[in-house]
Order: sequence, then structure tokens, then C-alpha cells
Amino acid sequence: EFRERHAAISAFLAKFRDATGDAEVGEEPAAWQPFYAAMCDDAISTSDRSGGKTVVVVHSVYRRAMRAFIKDRLGPRCGGIIFVNPPPAVAIQRAAARCAGQYAAMGKTVEEWATLLGPNSAGFQRPTSDEIKELSGVSAVLVLDSTGDIETLRKQAEAALGGPI
Repeated sequence: EFRERHAAISAFLAKFRDATGDAEVGEEPAAWQPFYAAMCDDAISTSDRSGGKTVVVVHSVYRRAMRAFIKDRLGPRCGGIIFVNPPPAVAIQRAAARCAGQYAAMGKTVEEWATLLGPNSAGFQRPTSDEIKELSGVSAVLVLDSTGDIETLRKQAEAALGGPI
């Protein structure tokens, strides 16, 4: 089931690579809602079994409609949303660096993979101030416009959420 959900959302996001604008693609909720519904259901189930511990879900959510869906699906269980909002080039470099060992095994450098990952950011909608205001019912909304390292981001997130992650 995961493969089908992942294939559907990947195919949807891939449409943005060749599109001239967001309107050309549309939102197509049927393509991505099953993936995010399952992710939210897993988070709720994990939270129920956690004995009161904080559950953190880390995922790049590209579109505003997707972020709104997740917030609605999690409902009052959603204790916070953190937007890590670096410039696209920094995000791509970080993604490439995380998998450096895999790339080296295939004879590629991080820089080569960063170039290949560039099109994957097509269709990404950066959070707007209106979107952040709409999330005001969530207890913690933080936008990290950081180009710093991951440890700095983790510390900022922990401070916003009030505890270790």
C-alpha cells in the first residue's frame, strides 16, 4: 500500500518539473491525500502508544493545501508546526549531503547529486504570512529561515517546542 501512495504523490509532484506554473498542474487531492492521511494516522497511532511523550514527524510538505490537510487531519493533537524555510539551493545541498555515502557508492559527488535534485523543488510553495496566520490555532508555529547547520535548527526547534526532540 505504501508503494502505491508514494508512487501517486511522487507522480503528482513530478508534474511540476515540466509545468510553466502552479495553475497548469492544479492540486489533485486524490493523488496526495492518501499518502498524508496514512502519515497522520501513523503519527496519531504512535502518539496514542507513546505514554504521553512528544511525537515529532519530519517531512517536507511542498504545497499549502497539503499542509492544511495535515493540520486538519491531526486536529488538536497537532502541538506545533515548524517550517524550515531555507533558500532552495541550501535545501537541495542539505538533501544531497545526507545521502553522500549512497552517492559515492554510485560514483557520484554530492555536488553532482545536488544538480540532479534541483528539479525536485519544483512546485514547492514557501509558507506565506497568511498561511502562518491560518495556523494560529496550533500551539507552536515557527519559521526557521536558517542557512545554518542541522544542529542549530534542532536547537531552535527544541526551544520552540519546549523540550528535546
